[in-house]
Amino acid sequence: MQIETHPVRVLMEEADPVRRCAAHLELGRRAITRDDIITATDHFREAADLDPTDERPRAALMDIEGLRAETSSSWRQAVAGWLWNAT
Repeated sequence: MQIETHPVRVLMEEADPVRRCAAHLELGRRAITRDDIITATDHFREAADLDPTDERPRAALMDIEGLRAETSSSWRQAVAGWLWNAT
C-alpha cells in the first residue's frame, strides 16, 4: 500500500488502522535508511499492533532481531530490501 500523503500526517489525521500501519511501515523504512534501528523497531512494532493481518511489520522485526548483532549495514540492506520488494 502506498501512502499518498506524508506518513506523519496520516498518523495525525487518520483513524483507519490499515492506513496508520502503512504510515508506520514507511517511517520504519525511512529510519532504516538512516541506520536508526531503534526508531525503525518502534515503528514496526506499532504497525504490527495496528494491523495484525499485515505480515510485513513482523517480518521486518524478525529480520532486525536476527541481524541486530552484526556490525555491518547488512541488517539494513536485508530489511530495506524486503520492505521495498514486499507488496
